[in-house]
Amino acid sequence: MNPETITALLNAGLIDTATADIMRRQQDDNAARAWAETLVNEASQAGLSAQQQRLLDLVAATDGRPTAAQLSAFWTGENGLLWQALGPALIQVATERSAFAVAQNIDTFALVNQQVIGWVNAYYVNGTDPGSVGSLNATTRQQFTDAFTAWQQGEMPISTGEGLDALINALTPTFGPSRAELIASTEVTRVFTQATLLAEANNPYTVAYRFQTSADERVCPICSPLNQQVTPKNSSGFGDVGWPPLHPRCRCSISIETSQTIGR
Repeated sequence: MNPETITALLNAGLIDTATADIMRRQQDDNAARAWAETLVNEASQAGLSAQQQRLLDLVAATDGRPTAAQLSAFWTGENGLLWQALGPALIQVATERSAFAVAQNIDTFALVNQQVIGWVNAYYVNGTDPGSVGSLNATTRQQFTDAFTAWQQGEMPISTGEGLDALINALTPTFGPSRAELIASTEVTRVFTQATLLAEANNPYTVAYRFQTSADERVCPICSPLNQQVTPKNSSGFGDVGWPPLHPRCRCSISIETSQTIGR
């Protein structure tokens, strides 16, 4: 949808200013992804940093010897706390992408937006699949347990430092910027894909989806062979690998195909 059409819809009262701004922001896929990844990255880093501090507070409060029961009780509430940090960003990304995905049919925006937000909550809050808060915290819990056990037993490499600093340094891959970036890039791909699938589900003109790699040096051996492959609209994805993301940091996408475009 070109800028003139967005302005015309706004002037006709078919969309409001906020929706028009979203559509303009989403026009450039690269810009839209950069905006979304920045938003989710910041939320991920905030959530991980807060979680790390809560863990370190527990370690300090127990003089470095939290019991199994104390650690179990700690993790009980962590899914909810991580969702508090990540949820608003993921919902905002989903809302904006669904607005863009249904730009050709404004009447369906409210329904698709509700469906996309419903999917976000079901997948990330209640699910255990990759990227959900349960899955993210399961990974964090295991990595913390491994590092903490090594720290307690004095098996940390000298390069990590001494005392509590050694534990903090060992946990950097778990709670640091690199993991926040990994979560952001992967989950933005997931949300973008699902927004497209839900928006096009009732569009009779969409008959298939085409796999689009990110077309840069980061394209991996998993995704590269799928570039430009087409799968029917009612399929469960591409072959036996499903829908993007196909792996952590996957930035691939799907585009829609109609009966007029599919043979081009």
